[in-house]
Amino acid sequence: MKKTMQSVVVAGCGRLGSHIADYYSGQGLNVVVLDNDEAAFDQLSSDYSGFTIAGSVAEYGVLRQAGLEKADLFVAVTQSDTLNIMCAEIALKHFKVSRVFARVYEPSLEEFCRSLGILAVSPITATADRFLEEIRLAGQMRAGGGA
Repeated sequence: MKKTMQSVVVAGCGRLGSHIADYYSGQGLNVVVLDNDEAAFDQLSSDYSGFTIAGSVAEYGVLRQAGLEKADLFVAVTQSDTLNIMCAEIALKHFKVSRVFARVYEPSLEEFCRSLGILAVSPITATADRFLEEIRLAGQMRAGGGA
């Protein structure tokens, strides 16, 4: 039987982190968002029902305070690839979180993260893949009957 996800910890409360936190909060999950800048929490929607912790996601005590040992999902989306990878590895290895994701700006780091057991997403790779797919589809439409 598959365990239902109940608890999410998000490291970084920029545009992406706040969007992820708002989404899971709206799904009724227990959500904790971490950011070293308390003003970043202003990006959360007025409907956000989770918790916020102002502190460095690089600090073990902050991760423990967030309840990472009980989390079903950890998402690291700070502005730093190094910080995202580091705290994702801590979540995976020390806190035994089963689903760990990290945003990495540098596409070459995606494979490195996978080798550690971290699921990595590079916005550069994701955007390029989307553009290439849209360009391919536009070409098929023109060739198939159009203009």
